[in-house]
Amino acid sequence: MRSARAHDRAASGVTTTAATVYYRMLHDALAPHSVHVNHTVIVGSVGQAGQHHPDDVADHLLRQVDAREPLTVVR
Repeated sequence: MRSARAHDRAASGVTTTAATVYYRMLHDALAPHSVHVNHTVIVGSVGQAGQHHPDDVADHLLRQVDAREPLTVVR
């Protein structure tokens, strides 16, 4: 059972990396057409009792759109 968990974490890491690269490529390809693409990774739980309050996440997303950043991480 232990190796399955390690395998799951490795698969999750590869998937996250692939998605990040894909969103960055979209961001670069569509920017000349005034289309903004961003990707936000939230580390931890979101909720009233979670690691991140929903209002704080919403504020972060609004700042990200204003700044036109392709990738941010909420820790």
